Order: sequence, then structure tokens, then C-alpha cells
Amino acid sequence: MKLITATLLLLTFSAFSQKAPTPLPQAGADIFLHSYKSTAKVYNYSDEAVKDAIISEAKFIESVDLELSYKVKSKALTHYHFDVLIEKQKIYAAPIHASLDSRGKLRIQNIPNIPQNINGSFPSSTYAENIQQQIGAEKILQNREVFIYLGGDELTKARLIELSGPETLHRNVVIVGNEIVAQQDLHKYHSATGPNDSIVSVSVFDPDPLTTAKAPYSGAYTDNNDKNSVELEAELKSRNTTFTFQNGLFLAENDFVKIADFSLPSIPPVASATPHFHFTRDSASFEDVNVMYHITHHREHLIDLGYPNLPAYQIQIDPHALQGSDQSFFTTNNTPHRIYMGEGGVDDAEDADVILHEFSHAVIYAASPSTQITIERGCIEEALCDYFAASYSASISEFNSSIVFNWDSGNGTVWSPVRSVESTKDYGFLSFKTGSYYSNTDIFASCLMSINKTLGRNLADELAVETLFNLTHNTNMPDFAGYMMMADTLLYNGSHSQVIHDAFMERNIVPSISLNEYSLLTEGAIKISNTYGFGKGEALQLSSPTKLTQYEVYSVGGQLISKGALPNEMQADLDLPELNTGVYLITISTQKGYSQSFRVIRF
Repeated sequence: MKLITATLLLLTFSAFSQKAPTPLPQAGADIFLHSYKSTAKVYNYSDEAVKDAIISEAKFIESVDLELSYKVKSKALTHYHFDVLIEKQKIYAAPIHASLDSRGKLRIQNIPNIPQNINGSFPSSTYAENIQQQIGAEKILQNREVFIYLGGDELTKARLIELSGPETLHRNVVIVGNEIVAQQDLHKYHSATGPNDSIVSVSVFDPDPLTTAKAPYSGAYTDNNDKNSVELEAELKSRNTTFTFQNGLFLAENDFVKIADFSLPSIPPVASATPHFHFTRDSASFEDVNVMYHITHHREHLIDLGYPNLPAYQIQIDPHALQGSDQSFFTTNNTPHRIYMGEGGVDDAEDADVILHEFSHAVIYAASPSTQITIERGCIEEALCDYFAASYSASISEFNSSIVFNWDSGNGTVWSPVRSVESTKDYGFLSFKTGSYYSNTDIFASCLMSINKTLGRNLADELAVETLFNLTHNTNMPDFAGYMMMADTLLYNGSHSQVIHDAFMERNIVPSISLNEYSLLTEGAIKISNTYGFGKGEALQLSSPTKLTQYEVYSVGGQLISKGALPNEMQADLDLPELNTGVYLITISTQKGYSQSFRVIRF
């Protein structure tokens, strides 16, 4: 695709639909080895000490450096995101994510193999202006030289251009020579100040009129050009939420969310001299109130789970945006970040699922701000947003709880295909090399909903949110399953790992092996945990009522592979980095002569 060909460029930059934009081409090869490194220790809890530990663990050459791009705390860990620099130039889409626990144990989620050969020359900075003019972008936010990995044993010199405006455009473009080799749409679609403690009463759909009426999308239960009806009015629910009282008016904002008018049509946010906001759906004020209630209610849920900083700012939302188009998206193109909600078809702000889906993009970005993402990573994010929306709605009513966007999609009659959190797909038959983020969201969301049904909403949501902090630009579904079991180990001593494993195993995302997680076989038995993490390269965690003395590793054919002493303590980590892919039997012995064998797997 040559830059001089304006027609092709314009086609490329408009290649997305309203509800499900197709991801654009990205860097073809992945230079990362996914491995849970657990041998590093950090004794000085500074950012520089963490960086130095990663560089030492990775054994990078002298010309490689790391630059901290983001740092955030979850309940269990402190997470660090570093850009990789070589000769002081950033490598595009090649971040490192590491996490540090309270004991100074450093987990490095991915370490890149960085080729030492560098090819080509940096494209001219004037390309940015050419592309800006061709697509009508308002601003050039970035125009910098970078390296990109396109395969083989070399890095290629490239140019990264970030463009924004008008409101529907926010995009990265990477150029090599005079060709566009990678693009990324930075919008996320649905396909705190002042005393904000004034309680107001509101009328809302909770979560949507079809769910509460237990009705199909037909007859009186249709959009009908935003007209009110006796049937739809009967589905309004009276609730309380918080607005800001200022200068004699109750305003549609609080610590979590602010209704704003930043996109056409221009409709001022609702305000009232009294703390009563009871509107029907034919009033523009209804959407303002509906968004205020559901965002506030969900943020309070996240705070109850122990996550007050997701996100740590007041998000701005325009419920009447995009000149009546039938789409919504979250964007980081402004500070604070914004959500645009369209009014085409069923107004998006009338459906709690759409509101929660878009807001969940903001939650994920606050936990792990990856932007240049692979198709599978994009699919995971869309599925997570679907999951949080479905989890929210299912906590209110089980009716059609497997369908996402019930009201907005008209259960598939307004737009299709219907998004679902149920699936019988097999991960082994799926490919994420090309295609849309949205094609296989159901398989991943169904795993999370299975966990939700077994453990309950609060626990399932907590484990899912804790796992968000481990996302990188190229996290795949097996990775996420492993991170989720790791989160359960850190928060709950692994007591729910079997449930998590089984949910992902049912869709063939993780292999069919027994975890043996924290199961006491007899009095005085040895406990072994983190077996899935061990499969990915992490250490096994051992504990016993008596001191641990020795381990032996055997092949499944009975051949002794290795043996060694344990630290004569009642708890120990057993790290065996030399093991290749395969199934092994590990025998653990204690001071009192007790021994126990476990089957483990190394992927």
C-alpha cells in the first residue's frame, strides 16, 4: 500500500463499520517468549531497581534499555510496564510487563528476544503531514522514529505516527520505507473533584426494558423512534444515585462520571433545582440519568471489590453523540478520557449493557494501558467488556442473561449477530491471524460466565479484575487463564483454581490435566500449588506440616531426570527451569519419611 496512492489510503482509514470495526493490519510477527519468570528478587522497591532486575534477568546487550511507561497497583501486586529501547529508540509494540509482590518477588510476564541486526533507514517525518491531509486528521500527536520487528533475525527502522480528530478518528500508523506496515484504531467500541455526595432519585431502565418485562423485541417493546409507550414506561425503575449540588442546582456529575456535551447534536446535560430526575425515554434527559446511575452503581461495585482506582479519574460521557450514528466508543484521545454514545436505532445510553461495556474499556485501560494489540488480545478485551456487562445484568435478572445488548440490538432484530456469553466453540479450531476482534468473543466470555455461575458475581468479578493488570499487548487466552489462577493463588491461596481451570479446559483453552491444587490427601500430606504456572515456567509452591527435605523428578516412563535437596522448611518453591515440554512425576519427601508423588506438565 503506497503512501502516494490517496484512494487506497482513504479506503484503509475508513475500513470499519458502526458496530464492529475490523482490526487493521498489525506487525506480523511476535518477538515475545511468554514465560512466568519467578527467580528474580528485588530488595530495593524503586522503579530503577525493578528495571535493573529485568535487564539482568533478560541478559540484554548494552544497547538495550527500558523506559517505564506505566505503573499501577492491584490488590495483590504492583505492576510495571516498560517500553524497550535499543540505541535509545523505542521498539514498536514490544512492551515488557512485570509485577512485584510484597515479598520482593518479581514476575516477568514476557521477555523479548531482540535481534541485534537493524535494517533499513528511518522514513521521512514529512509522511505524517501527507497522511494527515489525505485522511483529514486534525492533529499529529506523535511523529517519531521507532524500530519494528517484521520477522527473521532483524529489526527494521520505521516511523510511528499517531493521528487524531475529528472525533471518530484516533489511530497509530507505522511506516517502513514508503509503505504502511501496521495500523491500530485506538478507539474502543461496543460492537474527581468536589463534594459529590448529594442523593437524588432517578428513573432508569435496570438493566433494560426487555429484560425486566421478559419480553421479545416486538410490538410495544420496540424503539419506535424514541417514542414513549405505556408498556415501556412500566419498565422504568425508581433508584437513587449521587449528583453534584452546586449553585442551587443538582448537576449530572459525581466523583466517577460527568455528563458532558462534546459531540453533535448539542444537547446540554440535565440539571434540576430539585433532587428528582424522573423522565421517560422520549426525553433526552433520560439517557443522561440512565448513564449516571449505571456508571455510578458499577464503580461502587468495583470499590466494594477493592479497586477504587479503576479508573482513577472522572470519566466524561456524551449520551447524545456522533450526530445520531449507531455506534459508541471509549477513547483516550482527550484528558480526561471520554465515551461517545450514539443515538441511531435504539439509543445506546438506554441499554445498561452498552454503558457497562464501554466503561469496561476504561477500566481495562486503567489497569493495563496496552494500545498496539494483537487480534486475540483485542478479542479478549471485547469479551471481558461483554462479560462485565453480562455479569452486571445477570445480577439483576437471569432472563436472556446470555445475550449482551438485549435492548440495543433488539435481541438481534436491530443489528446482528447477537453478542453472547455462551459458547460451545473449541479453542483448538480457532485462528486469530486475521479477522475481527469480535468473531470469537463468545468463547472467552463463556469461560468467565461459567466461573461466575459457580463462584458468584463478586468473587468472579474480583478475580477477573485482578487479572486485568496482567494484560499485555499480545496476551492470549491460555495466558489469561494462567494469570487468573495466579491471581487466585495470591488472593485466596489457590482455593478456586480448579474451578477456573475447568472453565477454560471445557473450551480447550487450557489442557486437560488435574491441578492437584491444595488438596490434602491424608493427615500430614504435602500440598502442591501453582501447577499451571509451573507448566508455563514458574516455580511449584510446596507446603507440609513437617519439614520438606528432598525432591525427585521422573519421566512418565519411570526414568529419574533429576533430584535435589529442599531447604528443610515447611514451605518451599521448587523451580525446575531445565525441564523441557512434557509430563513428569515429582516425588516430594519430608523429614519424617513421608513422601508423595504428583503429576505435572511443562508446556
